[in-house]
Amino acid sequence: MPETGIGISGYAGGRVRVEPTNVKAEGGPYFPRLIIPIQLDLTVPGQPQQFYSTVAMEGGLYISDLAPRVSDAIASMNAYVVRSSCTLPWQLEFPLDPFRVDAIEVARHGDLKLRLELVLIIGNMNRVQGGQGNIEVLTGLERSPVQLSFDVPQSYWVGKVLPGLGSTKYFLVEVPTSNHHITSAWALIEKAETAFGRWDTKAVFAHCREAGTALTTLVEKQHPGKAFLRDERWGRAVKEFNHFASLDLHLEDIRKKATYSADDVKIEKMDAECLLIFTKALAKYAEELVR
Repeated sequence: MPETGIGISGYAGGRVRVEPTNVKAEGGPYFPRLIIPIQLDLTVPGQPQQFYSTVAMEGGLYISDLAPRVSDAIASMNAYVVRSSCTLPWQLEFPLDPFRVDAIEVARHGDLKLRLELVLIIGNMNRVQGGQGNIEVLTGLERSPVQLSFDVPQSYWVGKVLPGLGSTKYFLVEVPTSNHHITSAWALIEKAETAFGRWDTKAVFAHCREAGTALTTLVEKQHPGKAFLRDERWGRAVKEFNHFASLDLHLEDIRKKATYSADDVKIEKMDAECLLIFTKALAKYAEELVR
């Protein structure tokens, strides 16, 4: 469990911990927010008559590959008087929006690298003699900053967290886009994803067909002498792809045959979604073949 120290009243005995697989999300796609539970291990510095109370937590969420702060934590108060060593759970809630969710996914390569920059606000307290006996008084507020970095595993992020953020629901295929050979094809896939987001199925089909052509050109160029790889391994995969990807080009011809009801001959969102999955899988396959 990733952890780091936190100093309170000049005493560095506290710890902040986070379990990456406890991160969760909810509210997507309209009000997405990332929820990060943390654990504070606190102790009391100084003399026995001196103690403190937690008041609130402020904080910012950062992604390692994104320069600006992604989100500010919703101010959360949790008043707890710390008189001795204790463990205090705290839940941080970071509001997002679809644009920031997309930016996180663009920046993420495998595991998601997060950094929390937090400020724990405490109220220093003291026990003093009063007219009716000992009383507890607040002697001042203190801000204790802390930074904590951790990685959310890719499988957990994609399978458990992204759905709560309302990210695109179709199956996610991790395509190694760092390989410069498939850059042009991946750019076309991103255009297809954008078109899918605005329900433009015609554009999805067009961009996916272009991506398939680019990938075929790449495989044939990289392996001109490997006929079995080109004709059978790649050839069979791309043949099925091209057959499906050209469906929207043949709707009028299919209607003219009168084999099917005219109302049934159409392209819907589920067809575009399936083609996007197919195209991503084909891109990953091509990348492996030309590696």
